[in-house]
Parts: sequence; C-alpha cells; structure tokens
Amino acid sequence: MKDVKKIVFYVLGVLLGACAFVEVTIAAMIYYKTYSSGIHEFIGYGSSGAAMIWLMTSGSLVVFCSALGIYGAINNNRSCLILCTVLTFTNYIIHVLGLSSAFISNLIIERDAVEELKFRRGQYVYHNTTDFIPFMDMLQRTFSCCGVKDVTEWLPEIPASCCAQQYLRNGNCTVARAFDRSCGSLAYVSWEEQSFTLYEAALASFVATLQLVFGGFTIAIIRSTSSYARAASN
Repeated sequence: MKDVKKIVFYVLGVLLGACAFVEVTIAAMIYYKTYSSGIHEFIGYGSSGAAMIWLMTSGSLVVFCSALGIYGAINNNRSCLILCTVLTFTNYIIHVLGLSSAFISNLIIERDAVEELKFRRGQYVYHNTTDFIPFMDMLQRTFSCCGVKDVTEWLPEIPASCCAQQYLRNGNCTVARAFDRSCGSLAYVSWEEQSFTLYEAALASFVATLQLVFGGFTIAIIRSTSSYARAASN
C-alpha cells in the first residue's frame, strides 16, 4: 500500500511539473506576442502583461515544488516534504490570484478599451484633427481592421486605411473590399487569441487543481515517512 501511494505521488509530481512547465512556456510566448505586436501601445495591456508574469512565476514555483516533493519522497526526507507542502499550498493561492487577475484584466479591456476607440473615432470624424487621423489610420492598417464595430460606421466615405493596398480603386476603399474585422473586437479578442488563450486558461486551472491533490498526497507521504522513521528506530 505504501509503495502504491508513492508511485501515485511520483506520477502526480511528474505530471504536475510537466504541465506547469508547459504553462510557463505558453505564458512566456503569450507575453512576447502581446508586447511585440504593438497593440499594447494603442490599448494598454499593462495588467494582462502582469498576469502573464504572475503565472510564469507561479508556474516556475510549481515545477520546483514537484521536483522537491519527488526528491523528498525518494530519500524519505521529511524536511523537504514539509517545505514542499507549505510551498505548494501557498503557491496555490498565488496561482488562483494570477488567474483572477487575468480574467479581471480581460473584463477591464473589454469594457474600457472599446469606449476609448469610440472616442478616438469620434475625434477623427467630427474634429478631423491631425492628432487622431494618424491613430485610426495606423490602427486599421497595422491590424487589418475597420471601424470600432464595422465598416458601415465610415459611410459614405471609407478611409483608405480600411483596405489593403492592392484592393484600393483610384485610392478609394469600398465596403466590399474593406477589412471585415472590427477594431473594437481587436481590443479584447486579441487578448483571448494572442494573450490569455483558452488553452492557457484551462491549463492554469488544471495545474491549480493538481497542486491541491499533490499537496494532499504530500501530507500522506509525510505521515508514511514519520511512521517509517519510528519503525526503524524501534
């Protein structure tokens, strides 16, 4: 029974460490994609970037805890197992806070960023100032989007920046040839697709759950180790 318990513990430790390593790798890739794409310059992804750093840090600690737990179990080292237990449950809280921070950031972006785009588009249309023309044109060209909601917002005259260069007719853009992606969706859809993806969210939640199970098994191994030490002394 004791051997079976240890085998399950080893499998859990390896699985937890592997999943956490993948989580850290994905979070690092997401962080790089978000901040290298240039979208944060328009909308501001400071909070989402912080969430990715949070998950990378927490994930790295998970890898360490799983390795420490396996080492402690192999060597019947009670001190390592106790430290592993404390770190695992502490890191679980950190992990959950990281997940919460990411989801809250997503809600803030969805709520505030689109309103900011609407304001800037209004400045473009009604004031036609040099401050806002470059912003909308650069946003639409860079991210192949058109309008805050859709291209019809620009009617009757659609900006050339709403079309790819090869589709312009005499320098003019038409509804049929305009980008069909809205710049408003870019404010938060890119957060899900390029940043905190559904895969990362699911994996982070899975890792958090595994941490609880792993922590519980660590406590069981500590008790077994204590019993083994008492039996050996007798």
